[in-house]
Amino acid sequence: MQVCTRSGGGLGLLGAGLVALMATGTARAQDAERYVRAENGAQLRVFQDANARTVTTLGAGDLLRVHDENTFSLPDGRTLVWYEVSAPKGLPVWVFGEYLAKTNARDVLAVTGDAVRMRPSPESSIASYPLRSMLNRGQRVLFVERHDPSAAFGADWIRVWSPPEARAWIDASETQPVTDAVAARQEWQRDLRVLPRAEAKPQPAESEGTEPADPGEASGSEPAQADQDQGAGGGDDIPDEAYRSLAYGETLLQNARKKSTSASEADFAPAIRAFEVVLDMVPENSPVAENARLQLDRAQTLADLAAARDELRHLEERRAERLEKLLSDQKDAAVKDTVHWGRFMGRGWVVRKRTPDGTRYYLRWGGETVFEISCESGRYDLDLFEGFEIGVRGTMLRQAMQATEEEGALVALLDISRIEVISGSPAR
Repeated sequence: MQVCTRSGGGLGLLGAGLVALMATGTARAQDAERYVRAENGAQLRVFQDANARTVTTLGAGDLLRVHDENTFSLPDGRTLVWYEVSAPKGLPVWVFGEYLAKTNARDVLAVTGDAVRMRPSPESSIASYPLRSMLNRGQRVLFVERHDPSAAFGADWIRVWSPPEARAWIDASETQPVTDAVAARQEWQRDLRVLPRAEAKPQPAESEGTEPADPGEASGSEPAQADQDQGAGGGDDIPDEAYRSLAYGETLLQNARKKSTSASEADFAPAIRAFEVVLDMVPENSPVAENARLQLDRAQTLADLAAARDELRHLEERRAERLEKLLSDQKDAAVKDTVHWGRFMGRGWVVRKRTPDGTRYYLRWGGETVFEISCESGRYDLDLFEGFEIGVRGTMLRQAMQATEEEGALVALLDISRIEVISGSPAR
């Protein structure tokens, strides 16, 4: 089994089954912008595993942007490093036709669903496990081919070029680092696959056998020429500050996400502001704007989740405080009904009795005599407390004694040093 130090999600595919990866450390901080070049024949895969399904094979020198890095420690002492990367022209992936619609631009398809999966082969089995990246409603992709042209378009698998935001995994040993990030960024922007603005065509009325025309057919508009023409919103109009703000926002978002359930709404606010700054600086239909909007949606969603967690946490804290107070009140009420009330050595009603040996004073509680009391110091005149319910503290002069043949039973004798009046009125 591979043991990994990881900064992102993912699974390993070994043989025919999935093997869970054991996280043994914290994520390595990523540079704001980092690029590598592929070696000839390098494989982009759905997982960080050499046996995972290949998405595409790269040529020598192909530029990739690194978004995440996972390090795996093997039992034999070797270390494997995998990068999660994206390519400027996107990735060739398979999408089910039900979630695609043709547009008024040749070979350009519009995504009609949310969280649509992209797969390395035209099937939904475990062998064609999807990429972690997903497509969302309104995104555009470039048509490549159909798996079964004889099937209805909505029931067929369609191969497309994904947007540049799609990511896959590559073994770091199949790449070479790029030291000049500025030049790499400029090259990346020149190579971006930019599709023309295109509106989805209305779907025909639902009836047996109806389906949209194949994307490759003429649609009355000029070809997309996505590989050659930058079109509206190309890289020439993007200031360097926009790239820096976008990269800074991605770093802030990644750092906030590392806090997991401890993250608060405020942790995502700086990333949200950074993406909003990018959108104010670049053309609305540029790839940079599209990326910034995607990241902004993610940041706002995570902020909403964090706010909901904070509110739930506060509710739980208030509930715990109320419960603690309720239990405390119940305990106080229960203790109040006891002879000691939690703070007295004795409690009861003062009763005076005259005996041949003199006057004696007693505390009675619940119909029983609990103490004989005295005040040797003279601090209190016990006659004044007859008929009152009092709580007392003092020194025990005599323990209670059971009756014997020679003498009757005696209650404990308490010499009072402090009296607290609880209730009652002077005896008449």
